[in-house]
Amino acid sequence: MSFVVLLTLNTAAGTSAVPVQDLDDFERIEDWSTVAARGAHVSLARDRGRTGPALRIDFDFRKGGGEVLVHKHFPIALPENYALSFALRGSAPPNVLEVRLVDRSGKNVRRFRNPDFRFAKTWQTLRLKQRRFEFAWGPSGEKPLTELGLIEFVIARGSGGHGSVWIDDLRLEPLPPQGAYAGTPVLTASSSRPGQGPQRLLESPPGSAWHSADKGEPQWLLVDFGELREYGGLVIDWDPDDYATAYTIERSDDSRTWHKAYSVIRGNGRRDYIPLPESESRFVRFSLERSRQGKGFGIRRLEVAPIEFSSSSNRMFERIARDSERGAYPRYFLGEQTYWTVVGSSGTGRRGADREALLNEDGMLEVDEGAFSIEPFLYSGGRLHSWADGMATPSLERGFLPIPSVSRERGPLSLTVTALASDDPEGLVLARYRVTNRGAETAKASLFLTVRPFLVNPPWQSLHTMGGVAGIHRLGYENALLRADERLVVPLTRPAEAGVANFDAYPITSDLARDAVPSGKSVIDPNGFASGALRYPLVLAPGETRDVYLALPAKADHAGRDRFLDGAAAGRFWAKRYAEAVRKWESELGQVAFQVPPGDEDLVRAVKSNLAYILIHRDGRALRPGSRRYGRTWIRDGAITSATLLAFGHAQPVREFLHWYADYQTADGAVPCCLDPWGPDFMIEHDSAGQFIFTVANYYRFTGDHGFLKDLWPRVVRAVDYLADLRRQRLTEAYTRAETRRFFGLLPESASHEGYVARPVHSYWDDFWAIRGMADAGELAAAVGDREKAVRYAGLGDELRADVHRSIELTRRESGIDFVPASAELADYDPTSTAIALSIGGEALGDLEPALQQTFSRYARDVEARIKRELDQPAYAPYEFRNVGALVRLGKRDAAFRTLQFLFQGRRPAAWNQWPEIVWRDALAPRFIGDMPHSWIGAEFIQAFLSLFAYEESGQRLVLGAGLPRRWLEAAGGVGITGLKTSHGTLNYHVDAPAPGETRIRIDAGLTIPPGKLVVDLPLPQCPCRVELNGVAQSETDGRFVLRELPAEVIFRH
Repeated sequence: MSFVVLLTLNTAAGTSAVPVQDLDDFERIEDWSTVAARGAHVSLARDRGRTGPALRIDFDFRKGGGEVLVHKHFPIALPENYALSFALRGSAPPNVLEVRLVDRSGKNVRRFRNPDFRFAKTWQTLRLKQRRFEFAWGPSGEKPLTELGLIEFVIARGSGGHGSVWIDDLRLEPLPPQGAYAGTPVLTASSSRPGQGPQRLLESPPGSAWHSADKGEPQWLLVDFGELREYGGLVIDWDPDDYATAYTIERSDDSRTWHKAYSVIRGNGRRDYIPLPESESRFVRFSLERSRQGKGFGIRRLEVAPIEFSSSSNRMFERIARDSERGAYPRYFLGEQTYWTVVGSSGTGRRGADREALLNEDGMLEVDEGAFSIEPFLYSGGRLHSWADGMATPSLERGFLPIPSVSRERGPLSLTVTALASDDPEGLVLARYRVTNRGAETAKASLFLTVRPFLVNPPWQSLHTMGGVAGIHRLGYENALLRADERLVVPLTRPAEAGVANFDAYPITSDLARDAVPSGKSVIDPNGFASGALRYPLVLAPGETRDVYLALPAKADHAGRDRFLDGAAAGRFWAKRYAEAVRKWESELGQVAFQVPPGDEDLVRAVKSNLAYILIHRDGRALRPGSRRYGRTWIRDGAITSATLLAFGHAQPVREFLHWYADYQTADGAVPCCLDPWGPDFMIEHDSAGQFIFTVANYYRFTGDHGFLKDLWPRVVRAVDYLADLRRQRLTEAYTRAETRRFFGLLPESASHEGYVARPVHSYWDDFWAIRGMADAGELAAAVGDREKAVRYAGLGDELRADVHRSIELTRRESGIDFVPASAELADYDPTSTAIALSIGGEALGDLEPALQQTFSRYARDVEARIKRELDQPAYAPYEFRNVGALVRLGKRDAAFRTLQFLFQGRRPAAWNQWPEIVWRDALAPRFIGDMPHSWIGAEFIQAFLSLFAYEESGQRLVLGAGLPRRWLEAAGGVGITGLKTSHGTLNYHVDAPAPGETRIRIDAGLTIPPGKLVVDLPLPQCPCRVELNGVAQSETDGRFVLRELPAEVIFRH
């Protein structure tokens, strides 16, 4: 959440002798032009403005598109310091607003960006000083712009939708050079007690406190800076007895015309933090209206905070947290990383649940996306205990079910927070707070459950939306219900007390530290900083436990708390929903079973948990990699998560996903790389068509659903045609020259890799997906009986593969490298991208195999260096799990398992069986980590683990056991898998070492022998060895053994 700074133009009157430059009064708009992302629409019109005409921007994101842009050339020199101002109003939903300044080269861009801009229906003026235009991109880096080329207004999709925005009075205001204030303020007051004048209040430490004379109310205190001064707010330390309960802050440039800046009507003394974002004035006046005792006003210390103090709500609370006792605020305000997991339901087969809560390691529960959080505190032994007291221990029910808990112990008391989601009613989240006395004596305590405007996601989680401060504008406790804006907190266990407060009465932890709650029952907070607390007094005998329950409905339209209890006690209500959730998750996650040796069960538990996270992150028919930062759908993520769902028997969600995604394919066959609730996003990415075809074919291979194939076959045809059209762009004579021949026959430049966004390149990732897509389209053509297309599509795939191989060899030779590069231009080493050639492209048996061996031998050496800390790597992305499958396919069994074990250590936290998108070596570093749990990474982990047991090669060859470590086979009970779905049926097998010198595998019926054979590839200690199949001796084998019948018992004697 950010403060939106809207000022009148005369706020800075007199700041410069240089006149304001009127850039555009919009008498004519023909010089303004537009750019819209694919799927979005934008148009311009001349309309009535604030004083004359204005520019009206009409935009529409309902059919997709990431942003619309409006710009005009302004070839002028920029002063050393300046402010750009313009009048603005809008009739539009909240979206991202950017104002970009582009230099004359068009390469260097600085921008102001508000990720959640609320357009006012009445005219306001936005005045942006130079410092608010941050570096966006360009070769000049952080150097300020000295000349202007373009001004661009950008509306990027946040809430999406459509609307209109009006702009008027575009002006450039030269300002004096920025510098720190060096003057000496003069303070005067309406009255003062002898020896307690105000002049030394601003000293640090203050020379003396100020107290007004005992003349009653009102009083005033005036600060004169002697010149215009910029500031971001005020910090006031009040007299403990004679503090103001109501007062107003005003500012002025001339001491005659005053502007109201801030008001407090329920002050509670102690310290007040007054946010005054982007303020500038010569004078500040405190109009003190009402005091606590009616005996005047006292201030012990006054601080004028710098401009950064209120540059955002997060910056202000960082300062407040630093001033407070550790634990009074979320740890991220102290610059420490915090990790969380998701709380949600799998919904139904046809629809995923639309709501997910988050629980972090400190017991903080974010009730829904963008909403507030509930945080527990314990009062005992005369002091308040928070997350900062004691060590937190996270866990999951039964070690893998997505019902998370966090336990914390402090002295004789322990507190465990458990959260779960229920589908009755839909979207219901329940929380249990369990306090246990582990001591030998009776313990007295109070459990406080606070409702505060903070998210679980930290402020540095700033992709698409901000973390940190959220917002609660209205908060009230009535009829045993706590209502926060449009949401309810239902105390199934009635509190002894409940109270709410606005920002004037911060912090509520001061009340909690007195074993009390705020006195208010209903508040409105214009800043959105309202907070509240429920108090539960506890008297616990030794060993006794007390549970407190909350219900958090998705909507606030429930009649009351009795509707949730249905006449049952809170404990029975919880127990019923808890048992239902356990049963449902055991059923959802129990279709495939693994047998591994003791000590490695965590791998199996993580497989089950990540399958659950994939199901939880479904939103309607969408498959999403996360619920917050990545609460969108990418087809590349969906291709891998769909493969995982199919392997575990969850075909219906894949069917729903594909039908939904197919509706957004364009008439020319393009498949959007990404969809969100407002439509498609068409980045320049060329992997999506191949991924869509692959996923359609994969679903059909697993299910044989001819009705589905008939419905989507026209979409597949269109996608192949689109890929063929793209490739034709690189089949011209221009790409036969020496300097361009490495691009011949490839798909065009793309930004499908994050590293290629600034400069799209010919990415082999796209090509391998297209090769697979064309091959799959050929299979599907045969399935629908279209022999002509079956032959043509197979030929297209073969031609593309030949051109890709030729390009890779040219790039290797011309760049002097021995590995398979990720792109033709950069000849870059990126094994995680290249691995798709093996896991999806089936290149392990092709003529790229020697180069792939070089690539992944190097990768395996790098992993060993990282394990030994010989290679410094502060962070990595666990997409690297994809490399495990690549290593298995290349016969590097030991390196594959070693890599799996290394990457497995990156769970954050380990007990929640999950990974963020980025794993930092310093786990507490305040760094962006993507979303968590990250379901695409979870799916890559599952695919890596499955590759140890089974994988498919090109030509529909199924290979068993190629990644199993030898020690698993020799462990008591051996190793096995049951119920794994493949495109050839259900796979069940068990491997063990029944006697010295013997290795045995038993494979059940239920699997059709694939056209490309069924191959057993076990870790035999020595070869060649003798083989016995179903009691009949076979020819010796050098390791791999081909099966042609099932069921089968194969014994290898070595």
